[in-house]
Amino acid sequence: MVDRGGTSRLEYALNLSPSGMGLHIPGSREAGEILQLGFALPDGGDPITARGRVIWAEAAPPAARARFREVGVRFEVLREEDRRVILRFLELRVGAG
Repeated sequence: MVDRGGTSRLEYALNLSPSGMGLHIPGSREAGEILQLGFALPDGGDPITARGRVIWAEAAPPAARARFREVGVRFEVLREEDRRVILRFLELRVGAG
């Protein structure tokens, strides 16, 4: 992910679908915020790049001082071939589990 200042950051995906992903990220993000994403699937394929919009963000009470938050990102720009790669990856994982 590329953060607000243009710096690349390594984040953790909680879930993935052909239409978006859930991320576990430091700090807070606002719904509507645009993120530039780059990620690789565990199967070792080519990296995938996408642009997404935060559609929901975990709200923590100020007293909690949560270091990490969960956010849901909907892909707005994703190559159709990358969408198919994600779908195939998920179909294989579900079939194996």
